[in-house]
Amino acid sequence: MRYSQPAITENFPCLSTEGKRFAWFHGEVVPGWKLITGGAGELTCWVYVESADRIIVECGGVEVPVALSWSSRHLGGKQMAFRCPKCGAPRYKLYKVGGALVCRKCSGLYHRSQGESVAIRRARLAISIAAELGAQAQPYGDSDPPQPEGMDSLTYNRLLLRYRLAQTEALAALAGGMAAHLASRPVAMDGYQ
Repeated sequence: MRYSQPAITENFPCLSTEGKRFAWFHGEVVPGWKLITGGAGELTCWVYVESADRIIVECGGVEVPVALSWSSRHLGGKQMAFRCPKCGAPRYKLYKVGGALVCRKCSGLYHRSQGESVAIRRARLAISIAAELGAQAQPYGDSDPPQPEGMDSLTYNRLLLRYRLAQTEALAALAGGMAAHLASRPVAMDGYQ
């Protein structure tokens, strides 16, 4: 399927069961229309509740019937999921693509991280852990982020270990990629690459 924008999930609005958008639905089922206001990257649409197993979603003048499935939670309660109108698989998000509501797999969308190298993903992980520790560290810095005030030593050491591991994995992936790149280059006549 061709898109006018990159086919990553953040470029398409979605209907999500996450958060409190459908919190009203977990109690007594009362048939009728409900306005679902979307946050950033989420659809704002009308939902008609037919039963606990079926809703109708109206977005942009198009009504799409969506079946629901419920699964038990390990601590009690139930988790609602949409059934993709195209493949029927239970999904927590449906994306509006080309006027249809479908799951990520049926629409051919992918997450941004799926197109990134291992080195970039690990570097981003190291940066996010450093930010959790309150530092503005670079992913390949020589010094560790300092322990924030009020953070337990055990928590700090656990995060620091994850930070160092992410740094090491990022550098190893970069080195592996560089070695593969150099090995694929033709050797010049004078012995230099």
